[in-house]
This record gives sequence, C-alpha cells and structure tokens, in this order.
Amino acid sequence: MQEKLSLSEIIKAKIPAVLVETQDTDRAVKIITEVLSAHKIRTYIWGAGVGAKGLKSSYSIPSAINSLNANSALIIRNFRFAISNEIAYIIELISALRERRNEKVYVFFVGTKMPNMPRELTQLCMHVRIGLPTEEEIIQMVMSRKKVGEEAMAKILSAMKGLTTPEIETALDLALASKNLKKLLNFKHQIVEKTSIIEMIPSEGVSSLGGMKNLKRYYSRVKTAYDPKVRPTIKLLKGCISVGVQGCGKTLSAGAVADILGLPIYRWDLGKVYSPYIGESEGRVYEALSVIEAISPCVVLVDEIEKMLSGYKSSNETSSGVVSRVLGIILQYMQSNTSTFFFYTTNDVTALPPELIRSGRIDDIWFVDLPSEEDRCEIIAIHLSKNSVNPDQFDLQYLSKMMEGYTGADIENVIKKAVMYSLDQDGIPRLELANIKEAIGDVIPFGVNKEKIEEMRRWAMTRARPV
Repeated sequence: MQEKLSLSEIIKAKIPAVLVETQDTDRAVKIITEVLSAHKIRTYIWGAGVGAKGLKSSYSIPSAINSLNANSALIIRNFRFAISNEIAYIIELISALRERRNEKVYVFFVGTKMPNMPRELTQLCMHVRIGLPTEEEIIQMVMSRKKVGEEAMAKILSAMKGLTTPEIETALDLALASKNLKKLLNFKHQIVEKTSIIEMIPSEGVSSLGGMKNLKRYYSRVKTAYDPKVRPTIKLLKGCISVGVQGCGKTLSAGAVADILGLPIYRWDLGKVYSPYIGESEGRVYEALSVIEAISPCVVLVDEIEKMLSGYKSSNETSSGVVSRVLGIILQYMQSNTSTFFFYTTNDVTALPPELIRSGRIDDIWFVDLPSEEDRCEIIAIHLSKNSVNPDQFDLQYLSKMMEGYTGADIENVIKKAVMYSLDQDGIPRLELANIKEAIGDVIPFGVNKEKIEEMRRWAMTRARPV
C-alpha cells in the first residue's frame, strides 16, 4: 500500500512532524498505528476531551507533546478543531523536536486541513494524504459481519465506494439489520450529499432526450467498454464538453450518456469550492476529487463551467491565484484519470482555458444547435407524454413547424402553459390545439438571438461534432 510506504519512509528519515490530510480519520489512525508498530515505536493517540491514554498530563496537546519520550509518537485526531487556541506553543514545540531527531519522536496531525493554517506550522511538517477505504478493506468489513455471494458483494462495493470507515460500518449495520441492500444506496446518497459539493442526481434516461442522434449513436457504440468485465482491460473515455445554444438539452444529455454507459451520475458544483480562507479552496477540490475517485466509475456533470472558472486569466492579480490553482488541480486529475467520465457543459467555450479542452483531458467537443424539425417532433411528444397527454392526438409535424427556432426548454414551456390553459373548472386538463397555439404565442423563443447563434455555429463548424 502506497500510503504505508510513504509513512514508513518518513519515519526512516526521522522527520518529527507529519500533517496527514484525510476525510477518514479512523482509517488514517489505523494505518499510521500499523506503520509505527512495524517500526517498534510506542504510539499514543490524542483525542479532544480525553487526552492521550498512557501519557501523564496529556489533556492539552502541548503537554502531551512535552511528555513524549524517545522512540514514541503522538497521533492527534481531528487536529483542526483542537490546536487553534494553542498553535503558537505547538509551533515552538514542533520546532524543538527537530533538534531531537535522533530520539525518534514523532507527532502526526490527522484530519482535514484547517482554514488559514499558519505557514509556520505547515513548513515544519511533511504532508501526506490518506484516502478512503479500498475495495479490499470494504470486503473485509462486509465479511466480518456476514458472508455474502459474489453478486451481492459487487452491489455492496458499488454502493459503499466513496464513503469513510464509520459511514460504511453504519450503512452495513443498517442494511444487514433490515436485510435490504437497497438501503445502502439510499444511505450513500445522503452521505455524498453531505459534502454539499458533490450530489448524486437521478438520470431521466435516454428516452427523455429528444434528438441528438449522433451523440446517442456514438456512446451506444462504446458502451461495451463500460461492462464491468471489460473495463479493467482497456483505457476508457475521459469525458466531453457540450457547448451550444442555451436550453437545448446540454445538461439533460449528460444523464442520457450516463444511462447509455450504465453509470451513476453526480453533479459537482465547482462554485462551492471557493473559500475566503487561504488554502481551503484547494483542500475542498482535493476532498471532492477523492470522493469522485472512490465512487468511480461514474459520470460527473460540471454545469456551465465557464462561470466557475471565470477570471482564471487574471486570477493571480484578483484572487491570489486561487482560480488558477483550482484549475491546475483539476487538470492534473483529468490527465491521470482512468475511470471517471467528466461531462462539462458551457454556453461560451471561448471563455474556457485551452488546456482544459485539449485531447488527453477530454475526448469530444459536442455542439448543440437549435433542434431540427424532426427533433422538435420528438421533444413535443416527450413533453406531451410527461403531462399525461397522448401525442398521437396531435399533428406533431404541424406543431413542430409552428415552433421553428424554439429550444427544448422553450417547447417544454409551451406545453406546460398549454396544459395550464386547458384546465377545466375541476382542474382536469382538456388539451386542445387552440391551447398549444395560444401558448406558442406567449413564449418568445431563444432562436430570436440569431447573431449569437450564428457566432456559435461558426465557431463549432471546424471545432466540434454536431449532436
């Protein structure tokens, strides 16, 4: 395990202070303890309110550090909540430990990185990241509770990847007590959404997407590569960018792609990673990527990315380079990514950094134009069906011609208004052609923005694939 190897090298080098960034404190403490034990170093674990068992006068962190003898280590759990009031004293003590290197005294600060962490402390520490539980560790947790078959284990692994040790244990206990594996997935939805940055979204499926025949055909051709038996043997697609006219289904198409490939889909709100505290924005990106890595293979939707990366060119002058550093972390992950399919949408691809959209980080750029007459027929039928109206009772081609220049969102708006206009005194819809015509007249289509649309088309002519 690479994490143990990194820690072992630090101990051999006699580096006295280590900052261990992790979302899973329990797992990190277990790994650190095992490595220290292998090096025959006595270990004390400090927790808020209880101190460090076995050390005298260890209720406070400074006193615990002062009590360490040669060939011993102190692991401080959830340090960001514990050291703020004593940080100046702790910095001096850690600095003094460097003079005692040959005594093999170590302090491990374990937890998520604290906002505005003093540079005086970080420069004294070696930095290590410890991730979330591996598949092998999840299997051990499951088998320690109950023997399950291969098929059930595959479902459990899919549901539990991306969770911390306590979360997995709680979910397993809940599911086994109720004898219902579906509760694992429901529990995971709740846990992932606690990050407030990553959320699992329901996919409406490919049947809810009208038009886009090229996109559907392309991903249908490659879907075999995403079969669990095939995935490990080949390189998968890294992702795509969907650019084009607003309201024409760019976001909806992400769900269709996930449905075709048989993958879950998550939305990553990049706007929520930014923080006024130095270093915390980058920490939130690493946290999100560690969750994404753990729950992969999956589709990750990043909607309207140009708004979240706006100002990257002037970032160094206006925001201490935060946007540039966030972008750099994402680009580095995309380059090495082997199992996550990123689906970016944008209304203005010219606002994006060129390094984001080059081959090696994404595979395809799709251009979403106004729907054709045939596409509009499909979209009208879909929205009529969603409103419990039989599409066969209308001449769809006639309606499609009436809605030339309308986006998918415009058409949805028309049908919604038409159904509301058709309600009788009892609230029952009695949709007729006259209601639809009235609604068409009340909705101004996005297609009136001809100059902007033509500009998009000129850009896409040689740079993007039509959906």
